[in-house]
Amino acid sequence: MPEGAECWQGDTDQDVTVAFDPDGVYVYQCTPHLIMAMVGVIKVGSGSNLETIKAVAIEKKTVFMMAQDCLDGYLNQL
Repeated sequence: MPEGAECWQGDTDQDVTVAFDPDGVYVYQCTPHLIMAMVGVIKVGSGSNLETIKAVAIEKKTVFMMAQDCLDGYLNQL
């Protein structure tokens, strides 16, 4: 997440409303399904932290048991 952004967490089967501030790239995950690469990416504004996110993703995706290129694919679309 961008520096200064607050983390959020939702409960299972419950809607979550998040205000994205500051601008940047946010990566979120479904913790119970993280090994299946159940992640998402949201770009707000310029996405100025994209290179930082890509660097962190290299380590984080090592826990994926499948679809290890999923997160890279999302980030490369930005």
